[in-house]
Amino acid sequence: MTIGNTDKPAAATGLPVPAPLELSKLRDHFRQTYLLNETQIETMVMSSSKSLEHAFSCAGEIFKGTEPAEQLVAFFHGLKGLLLNMGEAEWASYTKAIESKLAVGEQLDYAKVIGIIEKGLVEILCYDGGNGGRSGFSGEVRPEQVK
Repeated sequence: MTIGNTDKPAAATGLPVPAPLELSKLRDHFRQTYLLNETQIETMVMSSSKSLEHAFSCAGEIFKGTEPAEQLVAFFHGLKGLLLNMGEAEWASYTKAIESKLAVGEQLDYAKVIGIIEKGLVEILCYDGGNGGRSGFSGEVRPEQVK
């Protein structure tokens, strides 16, 4: 793994970064794919938010270890599954591409990559029934960043 100084998300990975997640699209996905009512959709949105926050919190711990590569592969693989369940195919594809780069030993700033994903998912990460919150990886993604 290497640490890069690029400020451009696509430059950090060589991949185009998907559009940010939108709660309205997530709700539509749960409504149309799983045929959920509004109460069930709210439960799923909250559950998705908590699952993602937990994943990002765990990611922070990975970098404290001496052998993070294997744990990062598992992190990206699990994140890809969460994103697919949420109907976020573009973010899942992006995450799979990062997982593949890691698996072949490509040198990227994986902390920066996780930060890119975290910022793209800010709207769901900061959701807790409308009360706001904070993501678990960088601690830099805050509700006021949600537009």
